Amino acid sequence: MLAELTDVLGRPKFTRRLAARGVSVDELVDSFVEAAIVVTPRSTVRIVSDPDDDVVIGTALAARAEMIVTGDRALLEVARYAEVKVATVAAAMRALAPHESS
Repeated sequence: MLAELTDVLGRPKFTRRLAARGVSVDELVDSFVEAAIVVTPRSTVRIVSDPDDDVVIGTALAARAEMIVTGDRALLEVARYAEVKVATVAAAMRALAPHESS
């Protein structure tokens, strides 16, 4: 997962944003490592059209996550696997934001 994160954050759309804030990809990944709890992904059957994404679901299952928040189209096509929901940032924000009462 950390290698995938490093790869994704190394893409031009992120490196420009990180550079503008004076943060390198390695520094950001290191901060995630400090905050993370390491788990061993569960083995899963072929779930996602992109085989590299199966480990994301396996990791979420091992961590007992309720939700995977992603922009990855292949993962979003899954929508839900077992007890793990797959959502966009916008959908996750709607789900997690307190509801306003009338």
